[in-house]
Amino acid sequence: MRPTFADMRDAVLVSLGCLVASLLVLGAPVLGVPLCALALAWLTYRRGVLFAGVVVLAATAVAASGGLLPGLLTGAVLAVAGPYAALALRKRSPWHVVGVVSAVALAGAFGALALEAAAGHTDVIGLMQRSSAELLDILAKSAGGSVSPSQVAVMLQSAREGLHQWPAFLVVESGLAGLIATYVVGWQARSAGVEEARALPPLDRLDLSWHLTWGIIAGLGLLAVSRFTRQPDGAAALVGLNVVRVTGALLAVQGLAVFAGLYKKAGMGRVGRGVGYVFLAITEPMTAVLVPMGLVGLTGLIDLWVNLRKLPRGSEAQPAEEIEQPTGEE
Repeated sequence: MRPTFADMRDAVLVSLGCLVASLLVLGAPVLGVPLCALALAWLTYRRGVLFAGVVVLAATAVAASGGLLPGLLTGAVLAVAGPYAALALRKRSPWHVVGVVSAVALAGAFGALALEAAAGHTDVIGLMQRSSAELLDILAKSAGGSVSPSQVAVMLQSAREGLHQWPAFLVVESGLAGLIATYVVGWQARSAGVEEARALPPLDRLDLSWHLTWGIIAGLGLLAVSRFTRQPDGAAALVGLNVVRVTGALLAVQGLAVFAGLYKKAGMGRVGRGVGYVFLAITEPMTAVLVPMGLVGLTGLIDLWVNLRKLPRGSEAQPAEEIEQPTGEE
C-alpha cells in the first residue's frame, strides 16, 4: 500500500522534530534522548528501520555542525535509543534495552564533557572545578555585600559536594533517560500494534532487585572508612558518596512504585496521583537532609525487604513482558 500525502507529511514532521531534539541529546539527555526515541520509534514501526536510519544520519549531520565528535556521539545515542530499541523490544527484555540505552547515553554525556574540557585545555575534573568556581563567583556577585563569611563557607561546601557528586549525576541522568526512552518506545510499539514487542511493567507493578541494598551498604561503609581515616576528600569518600547517590536514585524509583501502588489502591484518579507525585518531588529534597536517600528512597529500601505491595517474587514472579500492560482505561 502506497503511503498517502498525510502519511508522508506526518513522517516529515516527526523527522524534523527529531532533528531539533537531537541538539539536546548530549547537553540535556533526559529531554533529548526520550524525545528522539519517541520520534525514531514512530518512524521505525510505521515507515521502516531504513527510514529511521536516514533520520539518524541527518541528525548526526545536524549535531556535527558543532564538531565531528559531538555529531558522532549524538548519532550513536540516537541509533541505540531509536531503531535498536524498537527492534530489540521484540526479542529482548525491556530491562536489557534500558541498560543499553543508559550506557550509551552515559558514554555520550561523558564524551561531551571530555570534549568541552579538552577545548579548555584541561581535564574533566578541572572543568568541573572551574565551573564550580564560576558559579560561586556569580552567586557572590549577585548577593553583593550581604554575604557573610559563614554563608560563603556554606556555598563553598555546597560547591565541593556538587563537584564530588558529578559522576553520580551523570549516571542517574543517563539512567533516567534510558528508562523514559524505553517506556516511550514500548508505548509506540503498542500504538503501532506490534504485539510481540515487550514493555516495562506499569509503575505500580515495578519491582527492582533486593541486591540494591548491597549498594547502600557498600557506599555507607566507604563513607564510614573516610570518616575513620579523617579523609573527607579521599577516594573512599568520593566513591562511597557516588555509590550512595546512584543506589539512592534507584531506591527512589522503587519507592515511587510503592506510592503508585498505594494511590491506585486508594482509587485516586490521574489528577490526584499527579498531585501526589508533585508533593513527593517537593518534599524529597527536604527529607534527604535527614535520610541520605530521602523518604521515597527509604520507602523503596523497606519495600525490598518487607514487600509492602505483596507482589509475587522469586519463582512466583512473572516476566516483565507477561505482566498485563495498562490500557489507559481506569
